[in-house]
Amino acid sequence: MRVLGLLYYLNKHKITPYWLSFCIIIIHTIGVNSDYSHLQGFIAGIGAVIVVNIIVILQRSKKERLPILEWVFIQYYVFWLFPVFFEGVGTSIISFSQLQRSGFITISLISVILFMLFVLLGYYFTLKYFHSFKYISSKKIKKIKHHMKPVPTIRLIVYAVMTLIISFNILLLELEITKYFYVLFSFFSFLIAQLLFIFEINTFKSNRLLKGSYKIFIVSCILVGLASSRLYYVLLPLVILALTFYTKNKDIKIRYVIIIILLLVFLNPVKIIYRDIVGYRSDTFAETTISEIISAWNEALVEVWGDYNESVQRNIKTVIYRINELSTIALTFLEVPHSVEYEYGKTWVPIFYNFIPRLLWEDKPIIKEVTNDYFNITLGVQSYYHAKRTTLVVPTIADGYFNFGWFGIIMSGILSGILYSIVQQIYTPYHRFRFVSAFYILANIRSTSMLASLYGGIVQSLFVVWLVTKLLELSLIRKYH
Repeated sequence: MRVLGLLYYLNKHKITPYWLSFCIIIIHTIGVNSDYSHLQGFIAGIGAVIVVNIIVILQRSKKERLPILEWVFIQYYVFWLFPVFFEGVGTSIISFSQLQRSGFITISLISVILFMLFVLLGYYFTLKYFHSFKYISSKKIKKIKHHMKPVPTIRLIVYAVMTLIISFNILLLELEITKYFYVLFSFFSFLIAQLLFIFEINTFKSNRLLKGSYKIFIVSCILVGLASSRLYYVLLPLVILALTFYTKNKDIKIRYVIIIILLLVFLNPVKIIYRDIVGYRSDTFAETTISEIISAWNEALVEVWGDYNESVQRNIKTVIYRINELSTIALTFLEVPHSVEYEYGKTWVPIFYNFIPRLLWEDKPIIKEVTNDYFNITLGVQSYYHAKRTTLVVPTIADGYFNFGWFGIIMSGILSGILYSIVQQIYTPYHRFRFVSAFYILANIRSTSMLASLYGGIVQSLFVVWLVTKLLELSLIRKYH
């Protein structure tokens, strides 16, 4: 948090970041947790300097219209480098001390820096030499603004209400998951509805009904998220607010970042207790009334945060355990290829068929089962039974090494950079489809996840947003050449 505040101060007062780079390396080297060596702290400090300088440079230059590199590199730091300040976390099959003695924690930190450099290479190379979605000229922007009309407020409100109803029924009532589940959940997305609200408010002179409906919609999303214990619905609206505010004002909105982090730390442990109380995914969960939901949250809050002093330490440890992906990377180096052979692209294959709709291919493999679950079961981190109940995140670096060794790490970095460059080129603030598409993809990117997860859904995302916007724009846009 202090680093974010310092970045904001630097960006505002135009102070040179060189002294900050030196201080960051010293802080990481000296302040590293005793479970890690000073050398490992130094390496993490170098990675932190890369992240900080990228953010400072991009904030000052204001050349990035979509803050995708900042968003991605902050995630790299939080999940792969920041853990050196806390206790080491082992895995289900090996302790952290064993990983430390093997020397693979140090190698993992070096691989993070290498990976980030190749992400930058793939990003800027694609941005310079390949224009998948060419930037729209200022002259064409004027044409688009002139010919584009606002979506009728009532039409947008109806769509937003439908997304809430469908989300409530699927998440809270736990309807049976069929092929139609994916269609409904994709086309009636609360995230698309929020982005459409933001576009209409920012682009056109919005009326009080539109602004009021937007506020009610955000509150309703958060309530649905709390009722169904899905923090995704609670936190993502705030993430979108922070990102869209950046594109409008070219400044990091620190207060949104602080609120998101505090909510994650505060609600995540409460969510687990709440699910136990209401019988999450049981037959009784769908019958839970509103009063029982409120009572369950109150009971969970008291149980988790009743004893404040003990709760803070315990819950912070829980959050750190969940964000620490460094041990998974180290375990991959330890096991592959000594105990487990390279997979030679087996978990990358879904990239080439994940875009096919399940309506057309009913027996299409579930991506989670052939990527995350396959990785964790192969390395012995999870049994088949536990993989069915819980999905463990597999870092992009571990995925790359699991398939092709160090070459896989390099390729994962380059391919990740190419993807982020394409999303950057999609974005245009004056075009409804491109505005919503870019943010929809960006918000669903967990930049540290497996490559198939990063690439797999981009085609569907573009198609879904295109169809939704076209239906809402029906008979609104005059044809022009």
